[in-house]
Amino acid sequence: MDIQRLNRQVKTLTASNERLTEEVNKQGEALVRQTEVINEGYVKIGTKKELQQAGVLSGGGFLSKKKLDVANFQHAGFMKVDISHYVEVEIPSKKIQILTAMPPSSYIITNEGNATKLRITNPNAFWSVSNYLVIQKK
Repeated sequence: MDIQRLNRQVKTLTASNERLTEEVNKQGEALVRQTEVINEGYVKIGTKKELQQAGVLSGGGFLSKKKLDVANFQHAGFMKVDISHYVEVEIPSKKIQILTAMPPSSYIITNEGNATKLRITNPNAFWSVSNYLVIQKK
């Protein structure tokens, strides 16, 4: 009689353990997805003309100041990056301009021959303003 009762308890505990394991696995998967979403960043690099054609940049004529068109960002063909690993990019241009309002103290721009290198020195500060980075090649 005691053995039957113990067997039932073992079966109950085993089933409970399996449910808990399944729940922990689901929570782990959700955490991975949330981390991926939190670390999503979007980068667009191009000349003034390319950025205008993509709908990211407007204005910039003789007397008009160029402006980012944030409303078109979703449809402009940005490259998706993981901001936790995106700390350096080499741009094939002698001069660049960062058009998004990234804090200047969070990055360094260096020239290397016919290319320019953007190195993000403080990723938390750099991406704190926006998850979109727009760079104009000149």
